[in-house]
Amino acid sequence: MKNEQLSELAKITIRQAQESDVSMLLRLSEQLGYQNELDEFANRYHRVTEDPESIIIVAEGADGSITGFLHCGILPELIVPFRVHIFALVVDEGARSRGYGEELVKAAEDWAKERGCDAITVRSRVDREGAHRFYNRLGFGRVKEQTYFRKSLES
Repeated sequence: MKNEQLSELAKITIRQAQESDVSMLLRLSEQLGYQNELDEFANRYHRVTEDPESIIIVAEGADGSITGFLHCGILPELIVPFRVHIFALVVDEGARSRGYGEELVKAAEDWAKERGCDAITVRSRVDREGAHRFYNRLGFGRVKEQTYFRKSLES
């Protein structure tokens, strides 16, 4: 790792998301291609943060600006041991490959261990090859390929 990258890592602050972060979380989620209205996004933020088995973690740069976030939660499944699943991870386009994502994943792993989970999982779209390389570098291994089905419950 280069000296400038080590210096930047020393300036990263990882913390739990706060109400005042919602608009920045929305802006970052748009970089993944998700378009949401602020009110709807804020409502989902509140629902997620009220769940004790879910957490939103943010990474701040030296200037205090949010450079990324990770949302994860415990998946309580009957047929396999409970594990933590990363539902969203995004680092600002201008701050990628500087250690923010890795620090967010480390924080999620610590959170998972504190809750007695022995694994962490993530899904990534097939066309996000950069994300696949990132997760492989952090020790994630491909488990299976599957087809993802969805049914709308709107009338």
